[in-house]
Amino acid sequence: MAGKRTHDALIALGGNLGDRARYLHRAVRALGQLGEVRDTSFLYETDPVLLEDQPRFLNAACRLATSLSPHELLRGLQRIERDMGRIKNVRYGPRIIDLDLCFLADCVVDDPPFLILPHYQATVRGFVLEPLCDMVPDFVNPTTGRTLREHWRDLGSPPMERVLPVRGAVWSLEARTRIAGAMNASPESELAPGIVPDSSEGRARFQERVHQCVRDGADCIDLGAQSTRPGHTLLPEEEEIRRLTWAVDAVRAVTDLPLAIDTFRPAAAAAALERGADMINDVWAGRFAPELTALTASRGIPHIFMHNRLRVTDGNYPAAITRQARFTASTRVAERALDELAPCLAEARARGQCRWLQVMDPGLGYGKNPTQNAALLRDLATWIGTRHPVMVGPSRKAFIGRLLHDPSPAAREAGALAAGLLAAQRGTALIRTHDVKATRSALEMLVQVSVAD
Repeated sequence: MAGKRTHDALIALGGNLGDRARYLHRAVRALGQLGEVRDTSFLYETDPVLLEDQPRFLNAACRLATSLSPHELLRGLQRIERDMGRIKNVRYGPRIIDLDLCFLADCVVDDPPFLILPHYQATVRGFVLEPLCDMVPDFVNPTTGRTLREHWRDLGSPPMERVLPVRGAVWSLEARTRIAGAMNASPESELAPGIVPDSSEGRARFQERVHQCVRDGADCIDLGAQSTRPGHTLLPEEEEIRRLTWAVDAVRAVTDLPLAIDTFRPAAAAAALERGADMINDVWAGRFAPELTALTASRGIPHIFMHNRLRVTDGNYPAAITRQARFTASTRVAERALDELAPCLAEARARGQCRWLQVMDPGLGYGKNPTQNAALLRDLATWIGTRHPVMVGPSRKAFIGRLLHDPSPAAREAGALAAGLLAAQRGTALIRTHDVKATRSALEMLVQVSVAD
Protein backbone atom coordinates (compact mmCIF):
# COMPACT_ATOMS: atom_id res chain seq x y z
CA MET A 1 0.00 0.00 0.00
CA ALA A 2 3.11 2.20 -0.04
CA GLY A 3 2.65 5.42 -1.97
CA LYS A 4 -1.14 5.15 -2.10
CA ARG A 5 -3.40 7.73 -0.53
CA THR A 6 -4.95 6.57 2.73
CA HIS A 7 -8.38 7.29 4.13
CA ASP A 8 -9.93 6.82 7.56
CA ALA A 9 -12.30 3.90 7.81
CA LEU A 10 -14.66 3.71 10.80
CA ILE A 11 -15.47 0.12 11.68
CA ALA A 12 -17.92 -1.21 14.29
CA LEU A 13 -16.99 -4.38 16.17
CA GLY A 14 -19.22 -6.71 18.17
CA GLY A 15 -19.56 -10.25 19.43
CA ASN A 16 -21.36 -12.30 22.06
CA LEU A 17 -19.79 -15.78 22.03
CA GLY A 18 -16.82 -17.22 23.91
CA ASP A 19 -14.20 -14.89 25.39
CA ARG A 20 -15.83 -11.84 23.84
CA ALA A 21 -13.13 -9.30 24.73
CA ARG A 22 -10.38 -11.60 23.48
CA TYR A 23 -12.14 -12.00 20.13
CA LEU A 24 -12.53 -8.23 19.77
CA HIS A 25 -8.86 -7.74 20.57
CA ARG A 26 -7.92 -10.37 17.98
CA ALA A 27 -10.05 -8.57 15.43
CA VAL A 28 -8.34 -5.23 16.09
CA ARG A 29 -4.93 -6.88 15.66
CA ALA A 30 -6.11 -8.48 12.42
CA LEU A 31 -7.33 -5.13 11.12
CA GLY A 32 -3.67 -4.12 11.04
CA GLN A 33 -3.38 -6.33 7.95
CA LEU A 34 -5.73 -3.96 6.12
CA GLY A 35 -4.13 -0.70 7.16
CA GLU A 36 -2.97 1.14 10.26
CA VAL A 37 -5.10 1.04 13.41
CA ARG A 38 -5.07 4.62 14.66
CA ASP A 39 -7.61 4.53 17.45
CA THR A 40 -10.22 2.45 19.22
CA SER A 41 -13.23 3.23 21.37
CA PHE A 42 -14.17 2.25 24.86
CA LEU A 43 -15.82 -1.15 25.30
CA TYR A 44 -19.53 -1.53 25.97
CA GLU A 45 -21.77 -4.39 27.07
CA THR A 46 -25.21 -4.25 25.49
CA ASP A 47 -28.41 -6.23 25.36
CA PRO A 48 -29.19 -8.02 22.09
CA VAL A 49 -31.73 -6.41 19.77
CA LEU A 50 -34.28 -7.95 17.42
CA LEU A 51 -33.33 -11.49 18.52
CA GLU A 52 -33.33 -11.15 22.30
CA ASP A 53 -32.83 -14.79 23.39
CA GLN A 54 -29.03 -14.79 23.20
CA PRO A 55 -26.05 -13.64 25.32
CA ARG A 56 -25.19 -9.97 25.82
CA PHE A 57 -22.86 -8.35 23.32
CA LEU A 58 -19.58 -6.49 23.66
CA ASN A 59 -19.38 -3.55 21.26
CA ALA A 60 -16.57 -1.23 20.23
CA ALA A 61 -15.28 0.68 17.22
CA CYS A 62 -11.99 1.15 15.41
CA ARG A 63 -10.46 3.88 13.27
CA LEU A 64 -8.34 2.41 10.48
CA ALA A 65 -6.15 4.31 8.00
CA THR A 66 -6.27 2.29 4.78
CA SER A 67 -5.54 2.69 1.08
CA LEU A 68 -7.98 -0.08 0.14
CA SER A 69 -11.05 0.71 -1.95
CA PRO A 70 -14.45 0.33 -0.23
CA HIS A 71 -15.08 -3.06 -1.85
CA GLU A 72 -11.55 -4.29 -1.12
CA LEU A 73 -11.89 -3.24 2.51
CA LEU A 74 -15.25 -4.95 2.90
CA ARG A 75 -13.84 -8.18 1.48
CA GLY A 76 -10.94 -7.88 3.92
CA LEU A 77 -13.34 -7.52 6.86
CA GLN A 78 -15.31 -10.54 5.73
CA ARG A 79 -12.09 -12.55 5.44
CA ILE A 80 -11.15 -11.67 9.04
CA GLU A 81 -14.60 -12.80 10.21
CA ARG A 82 -14.21 -16.13 8.41
CA ASP A 83 -10.64 -16.65 9.68
CA MET A 84 -11.86 -16.07 13.25
CA GLY A 85 -14.54 -18.73 12.85
CA ARG A 86 -17.70 -16.74 12.33
CA ILE A 87 -20.53 -18.77 10.82
CA LYS A 88 -23.47 -16.80 9.42
CA ASN A 89 -26.55 -18.93 9.96
CA VAL A 90 -29.11 -16.91 11.96
CA ARG A 91 -29.71 -13.27 11.06
CA TYR A 92 -29.06 -11.04 14.09
CA GLY A 93 -28.11 -14.19 15.99
CA PRO A 94 -25.08 -15.03 18.12
CA ARG A 95 -21.68 -14.49 16.55
CA ILE A 96 -18.01 -14.69 17.52
CA ILE A 97 -17.22 -11.46 15.73
CA ASP A 98 -19.04 -8.92 13.61
CA LEU A 99 -17.14 -6.25 11.64
CA ASP A 100 -19.28 -3.57 9.99
CA LEU A 101 -17.80 -0.92 7.70
CA CYS A 102 -19.68 2.23 8.74
CA PHE A 103 -17.81 5.03 6.96
CA LEU A 104 -14.80 5.36 4.66
CA ALA A 105 -13.87 9.04 4.63
CA ASP A 106 -16.51 10.83 2.55
CA CYS A 107 -17.23 7.85 0.27
CA VAL A 108 -20.82 7.26 -0.74
CA VAL A 109 -21.47 3.83 -2.25
CA ASP A 110 -24.81 2.38 -3.31
CA ASP A 111 -24.18 -1.23 -4.35
CA PRO A 112 -26.85 -3.32 -2.60
CA PRO A 113 -26.87 -5.89 -1.24
CA PHE A 114 -23.08 -6.08 -1.12
CA LEU A 115 -22.12 -2.59 0.06
CA ILE A 116 -23.89 0.58 1.12
CA LEU A 117 -21.79 3.48 2.45
CA PRO A 118 -22.32 5.10 4.85
CA HIS A 119 -23.73 2.01 6.56
CA TYR A 120 -27.49 2.48 6.55
CA GLN A 121 -27.79 1.74 10.29
CA ALA A 122 -24.65 3.47 11.57
CA THR A 123 -26.48 6.53 12.88
CA VAL A 124 -29.55 4.79 14.29
CA ARG A 125 -27.83 2.12 16.39
CA GLY A 126 -26.62 3.39 19.75
CA PHE A 127 -24.21 0.49 20.13
CA VAL A 128 -22.47 1.69 16.94
CA LEU A 129 -22.81 5.43 17.29
CA GLU A 130 -21.57 5.87 20.86
CA PRO A 131 -18.28 3.99 20.27
CA LEU A 132 -17.71 6.02 17.10
CA CYS A 133 -18.20 9.21 19.11
CA ASP A 134 -15.47 8.10 21.52
CA MET A 135 -12.98 8.52 18.67
CA VAL A 136 -14.27 11.03 16.12
CA PRO A 137 -17.36 12.86 17.43
CA ASP A 138 -16.87 15.67 14.89
CA PHE A 139 -16.68 13.39 11.85
CA VAL A 140 -19.22 14.62 9.29
CA ASN A 141 -21.61 12.10 7.76
CA PRO A 142 -21.29 12.76 4.00
CA THR A 143 -24.95 11.97 3.33
CA THR A 144 -26.45 14.23 6.02
CA GLY A 145 -23.83 16.92 6.63
CA ARG A 146 -24.21 16.31 10.36
CA THR A 147 -21.53 15.23 12.81
CA LEU A 148 -21.64 11.94 14.65
CA ARG A 149 -22.06 13.91 17.88
CA GLU A 150 -25.18 15.53 16.45
CA HIS A 151 -26.53 12.15 15.34
CA TRP A 152 -25.90 10.79 18.86
CA ARG A 153 -27.82 13.68 20.39
CA ASP A 154 -30.66 13.16 17.93
CA LEU A 155 -30.86 9.50 18.87
CA GLY A 156 -31.51 10.43 22.49
CA SER A 157 -30.32 7.10 23.85
CA PRO A 158 -28.96 6.89 27.42
CA PRO A 159 -25.20 6.22 27.72
CA MET A 160 -24.35 2.56 27.43
CA GLU A 161 -22.55 0.44 30.02
CA ARG A 162 -18.78 0.75 29.67
CA VAL A 163 -16.79 -2.28 30.78
CA LEU A 164 -13.18 -3.26 31.45
CA PRO A 165 -12.19 -6.81 30.44
CA VAL A 166 -10.23 -8.55 33.18
CA ARG A 167 -9.21 -12.21 33.28
CA GLY A 168 -11.90 -13.51 30.93
CA ALA A 169 -14.69 -11.47 32.53
CA VAL A 170 -15.82 -7.85 32.30
CA TRP A 171 -16.05 -5.27 35.07
CA SER A 172 -18.86 -2.76 34.73
CA LEU A 173 -17.51 0.79 35.01
CA GLU A 174 -20.98 2.11 35.75
CA ALA A 175 -21.53 0.00 38.87
CA ARG A 176 -19.41 0.04 42.03
CA THR A 177 -15.89 1.05 42.94
CA ARG A 178 -13.61 -1.98 43.14
CA ILE A 179 -10.71 -2.61 45.50
CA ALA A 180 -7.17 -3.55 44.55
CA GLY A 181 -5.42 -5.12 47.54
CA ALA A 182 -1.83 -3.87 47.58
CA MET A 183 0.85 -6.47 48.19
CA ASN A 184 4.59 -6.32 47.81
CA ALA A 185 7.38 -8.86 47.64
CA SER A 186 10.08 -6.23 48.06
CA PRO A 187 12.81 -6.70 50.69
CA GLU A 188 11.35 -4.08 53.01
CA SER A 189 7.75 -5.17 52.76
CA GLU A 190 5.61 -8.26 53.41
CA LEU A 191 8.48 -10.59 54.15
CA ALA A 192 10.08 -10.48 57.60
CA PRO A 193 13.76 -9.49 57.72
CA GLY A 194 16.05 -12.40 57.02
CA ILE A 195 13.45 -14.48 55.18
CA VAL A 196 14.40 -15.05 51.56
CA PRO A 197 11.44 -14.81 49.18
CA ASP A 198 11.65 -18.36 47.85
CA SER A 199 11.81 -20.02 51.27
CA SER A 200 8.94 -22.16 52.55
CA GLU A 201 8.47 -19.82 55.52
CA GLY A 202 8.37 -16.79 53.24
CA ARG A 203 5.86 -18.46 50.92
CA ALA A 204 3.56 -19.41 53.80
CA ARG A 205 3.71 -15.88 55.23
CA PHE A 206 3.03 -14.35 51.84
CA GLN A 207 0.14 -16.68 51.04
CA GLU A 208 -1.53 -15.95 54.35
CA ARG A 209 -1.50 -12.28 53.37
CA VAL A 210 -3.11 -13.28 50.04
CA HIS A 211 -5.78 -15.32 51.85
CA GLN A 212 -6.50 -12.36 54.13
CA CYS A 213 -6.78 -10.01 51.14
CA VAL A 214 -9.34 -12.34 49.53
CA ARG A 215 -11.30 -12.80 52.78
CA ASP A 216 -11.41 -9.06 53.32
CA GLY A 217 -13.11 -8.53 49.97
CA ALA A 218 -10.48 -7.46 47.44
CA ASP A 219 -11.63 -7.51 43.80
CA CYS A 220 -8.07 -7.91 42.58
CA ILE A 221 -4.51 -7.94 43.90
CA ASP A 222 -1.89 -5.35 42.98
CA LEU A 223 1.53 -6.95 43.33
CA GLY A 224 5.00 -5.43 43.12
CA ALA A 225 8.49 -6.70 43.81
CA GLN A 226 10.10 -3.36 44.58
CA SER A 227 9.02 -0.20 46.28
CA THR A 228 8.30 2.86 44.14
CA ARG A 229 7.92 5.32 47.01
CA PRO A 230 10.18 8.39 47.09
CA GLY A 231 13.81 7.45 47.69
CA HIS A 232 13.30 3.75 47.02
CA THR A 233 16.14 1.41 46.17
CA LEU A 234 15.99 0.19 42.59
CA LEU A 235 16.32 -3.58 42.44
CA PRO A 236 18.41 -5.15 39.68
CA GLU A 237 16.14 -6.42 36.93
CA GLU A 238 17.06 -10.05 37.54
CA GLU A 239 16.13 -9.75 41.22
CA GLU A 240 12.83 -8.07 40.43
CA ILE A 241 11.96 -10.87 38.02
CA ARG A 242 12.96 -13.52 40.57
CA ARG A 243 10.77 -11.99 43.27
CA LEU A 244 7.86 -11.39 40.92
CA THR A 245 7.76 -14.89 39.48
CA TRP A 246 8.00 -16.35 42.98
CA ALA A 247 5.20 -14.09 44.23
CA VAL A 248 2.92 -14.69 41.23
CA ASP A 249 3.33 -18.45 41.64
CA ALA A 250 2.47 -18.10 45.33
CA VAL A 251 -0.66 -16.05 44.55
CA ARG A 252 -1.85 -18.34 41.77
CA ALA A 253 -1.51 -21.36 44.05
CA VAL A 254 -4.27 -20.01 46.31
CA THR A 255 -6.57 -17.74 44.23
CA ASP A 256 -7.82 -16.96 40.72
CA LEU A 257 -8.46 -13.33 41.65
CA PRO A 258 -7.32 -10.90 38.94
CA LEU A 259 -3.69 -9.93 39.46
CA ALA A 260 -2.06 -6.61 38.50
CA ILE A 261 1.73 -6.34 38.41
CA ASP A 262 3.35 -3.12 39.58
CA THR A 263 6.37 -2.76 37.27
CA PHE A 264 7.74 -0.54 34.54
CA ARG A 265 10.18 -3.10 33.10
CA PRO A 266 9.02 -5.08 30.04
CA ALA A 267 11.04 -8.21 30.95
CA ALA A 268 9.57 -8.30 34.46
CA ALA A 269 6.06 -7.75 33.10
CA ALA A 270 6.48 -10.52 30.51
CA ALA A 271 7.72 -12.97 33.13
CA ALA A 272 4.77 -12.22 35.42
CA LEU A 273 2.23 -12.50 32.59
CA GLU A 274 3.60 -15.90 31.64
CA ARG A 275 2.98 -17.03 35.23
CA GLY A 276 -0.66 -15.91 35.26
CA ALA A 277 -0.80 -12.14 35.87
CA ASP A 278 -3.61 -10.19 34.18
CA MET A 279 -2.71 -6.49 33.97
CA ILE A 280 0.19 -4.06 34.39
CA ASN A 281 0.36 -1.10 36.78
CA ASP A 282 2.98 1.25 35.34
CA VAL A 283 4.18 4.21 37.43
CA TRP A 284 5.95 5.59 34.35
CA ALA A 285 2.88 5.51 32.07
CA GLY A 286 4.84 3.82 29.30
CA ARG A 287 7.57 6.49 29.24
CA PHE A 288 10.33 4.43 30.88
CA ALA A 289 10.22 1.70 28.23
CA PRO A 290 7.83 1.95 25.25
CA GLU A 291 8.28 -1.82 24.84
CA LEU A 292 6.04 -2.26 27.88
CA THR A 293 3.14 -0.62 26.06
CA ALA A 294 3.82 -2.79 23.03
CA LEU A 295 3.68 -5.85 25.30
CA THR A 296 0.34 -4.99 26.90
CA ALA A 297 -1.07 -4.01 23.50
CA SER A 298 -0.12 -7.35 21.98
CA ARG A 299 -1.48 -9.32 24.96
CA GLY A 300 -4.75 -7.39 25.10
CA ILE A 301 -4.56 -6.76 28.85
CA PRO A 302 -5.37 -3.66 30.94
CA HIS A 303 -2.52 -1.18 31.37
CA ILE A 304 -2.65 1.33 34.24
CA PHE A 305 -0.95 4.63 33.35
CA MET A 306 0.15 6.62 36.41
CA HIS A 307 1.03 10.30 36.31
CA ASN A 308 4.39 11.37 37.64
CA ARG A 309 6.66 14.28 36.78
CA LEU A 310 9.94 12.42 36.39
CA ARG A 311 11.94 12.78 33.20
CA VAL A 312 12.90 9.60 31.38
CA THR A 313 16.35 11.09 30.78
CA ASP A 314 16.99 11.74 34.48
CA GLY A 315 20.16 9.79 35.22
CA ASN A 316 19.61 10.07 38.97
CA TYR A 317 16.53 7.86 39.01
CA PRO A 318 15.38 6.56 41.45
CA ALA A 319 17.02 9.13 43.76
CA ALA A 320 15.31 11.84 41.69
CA ILE A 321 11.94 10.56 42.91
CA THR A 322 12.52 12.55 46.10
CA ARG A 323 12.85 15.81 44.16
CA GLN A 324 10.43 15.65 41.28
CA ALA A 325 9.55 19.00 39.76
CA ARG A 326 6.30 19.97 41.44
CA PHE A 327 3.50 22.07 40.08
CA THR A 328 4.08 25.71 40.94
CA ALA A 329 0.56 26.34 42.24
CA SER A 330 -2.32 24.46 43.81
CA THR A 331 -4.87 25.56 41.19
CA ARG A 332 -5.88 23.44 38.22
CA VAL A 333 -3.68 20.59 39.46
CA ALA A 334 -6.07 17.89 38.25
CA GLU A 335 -6.41 19.48 34.83
CA ARG A 336 -2.65 20.04 34.43
CA ALA A 337 -1.76 16.51 35.54
CA LEU A 338 -4.29 15.14 33.07
CA ASP A 339 -2.78 17.28 30.31
CA GLU A 340 0.61 15.72 31.05
CA LEU A 341 -0.69 12.14 31.13
CA ALA A 342 -3.06 12.25 28.15
CA PRO A 343 -0.29 12.17 25.48
CA CYS A 344 1.02 8.92 26.98
CA LEU A 345 -2.35 7.25 26.38
CA ALA A 346 -2.69 8.75 22.91
CA GLU A 347 0.78 7.54 21.91
CA ALA A 348 -0.04 4.06 23.21
CA ARG A 349 -3.24 3.97 21.16
CA ALA A 350 -1.27 5.06 18.11
CA ARG A 351 0.98 2.04 18.72
CA GLY A 352 -2.03 -0.29 18.70
CA GLN A 353 -3.21 -0.34 22.30
CA CYS A 354 -6.99 -0.47 22.65
CA ARG A 355 -8.56 2.48 24.44
CA TRP A 356 -10.82 0.09 26.34
CA LEU A 357 -7.76 -1.41 28.10
CA GLN A 358 -6.34 1.90 29.37
CA VAL A 359 -6.74 2.84 33.04
CA MET A 360 -5.51 6.15 34.51
CA ASP A 361 -3.97 6.89 37.92
CA PRO A 362 -3.41 10.54 38.96
CA GLY A 363 -0.31 9.55 40.96
CA LEU A 364 -1.04 10.88 44.43
CA GLY A 365 2.25 11.83 46.09
CA TYR A 366 4.28 11.87 42.87
CA GLY A 367 5.53 15.36 42.02
CA LYS A 368 2.82 17.05 44.06
CA ASN A 369 2.93 18.69 47.48
CA PRO A 370 0.27 17.90 50.12
CA THR A 371 -1.95 20.82 49.15
CA GLN A 372 -1.74 19.86 45.48
CA ASN A 373 -2.64 16.25 46.30
CA ALA A 374 -5.70 17.51 48.16
CA ALA A 375 -6.65 19.69 45.18
CA LEU A 376 -6.25 16.72 42.86
CA LEU A 377 -8.60 14.63 44.98
CA ARG A 378 -11.12 17.45 45.20
CA ASP A 379 -11.17 17.94 41.43
CA LEU A 380 -11.04 14.27 40.47
CA ALA A 381 -14.18 14.76 38.39
CA THR A 382 -11.87 16.22 35.73
CA TRP A 383 -10.33 12.77 35.33
CA ILE A 384 -13.60 10.88 35.62
CA GLY A 385 -15.00 13.07 32.85
CA THR A 386 -12.60 11.53 30.33
CA ARG A 387 -14.60 8.28 30.73
CA HIS A 388 -11.39 6.32 31.21
CA PRO A 389 -11.50 4.12 34.31
CA VAL A 390 -9.48 5.76 37.09
CA MET A 391 -7.54 4.11 39.89
CA VAL A 392 -6.58 6.07 42.99
CA GLY A 393 -3.98 4.93 45.51
CA PRO A 394 -3.97 7.07 48.70
CA SER A 395 -3.00 4.19 50.99
CA ARG A 396 -0.11 4.95 53.38
CA LYS A 397 0.91 8.08 51.48
CA ALA A 398 3.04 10.49 53.50
CA PHE A 399 1.18 13.58 52.27
CA ILE A 400 -1.86 12.51 54.32
CA GLY A 401 0.12 12.72 57.55
CA ARG A 402 1.39 16.15 56.57
CA LEU A 403 -2.10 17.42 55.78
CA LEU A 404 -3.35 16.11 59.14
CA HIS A 405 -0.25 17.28 61.02
CA ASP A 406 -0.02 13.74 62.35
CA PRO A 407 2.44 11.28 60.77
CA SER A 408 1.28 8.30 62.84
CA PRO A 409 0.16 5.17 60.95
CA ALA A 410 -3.33 5.43 62.47
CA ALA A 411 -3.82 8.97 61.19
CA ARG A 412 -2.55 8.09 57.73
CA GLU A 413 -4.84 5.04 57.54
CA ALA A 414 -7.86 7.11 58.56
CA GLY A 415 -6.96 9.85 56.10
CA ALA A 416 -6.43 7.34 53.29
CA LEU A 417 -9.85 5.83 54.00
CA ALA A 418 -11.46 9.27 53.73
CA ALA A 419 -9.58 9.95 50.50
CA GLY A 420 -10.75 6.64 49.07
CA LEU A 421 -14.38 7.38 49.91
CA LEU A 422 -14.14 10.80 48.32
CA ALA A 423 -12.66 9.20 45.18
CA ALA A 424 -15.46 6.61 45.13
CA GLN A 425 -18.08 9.35 45.34
CA ARG A 426 -16.46 11.02 42.33
CA GLY A 427 -16.79 7.80 40.31
CA THR A 428 -13.38 6.15 40.65
CA ALA A 429 -13.26 2.61 39.25
CA LEU A 430 -10.52 1.26 41.55
CA ILE A 431 -9.01 2.07 44.91
CA ARG A 432 -5.58 0.62 45.61
CA THR A 433 -5.21 0.02 49.34
CA HIS A 434 -3.29 -1.96 51.95
CA ASP A 435 -6.37 -1.87 54.22
CA VAL A 436 -8.85 -3.90 52.22
CA LYS A 437 -11.29 -4.77 55.00
CA ALA A 438 -11.76 -1.21 56.24
CA THR A 439 -12.08 0.10 52.69
CA ARG A 440 -14.65 -2.55 51.78
CA SER A 441 -16.75 -1.73 54.86
CA ALA A 442 -16.57 2.00 54.14
CA LEU A 443 -17.64 1.51 50.52
CA GLU A 444 -20.53 -0.72 51.56
CA MET A 445 -21.65 1.93 54.02
CA LEU A 446 -21.52 4.49 51.24
CA VAL A 447 -23.78 2.27 49.15
CA GLN A 448 -26.22 1.81 52.03
CA VAL A 449 -26.47 5.56 52.57
CA SER A 450 -27.02 6.12 48.85
CA VAL A 451 -29.81 3.52 48.81
CA ALA A 452 -31.41 5.14 51.83
CA ASP A 453 -31.53 8.44 49.97
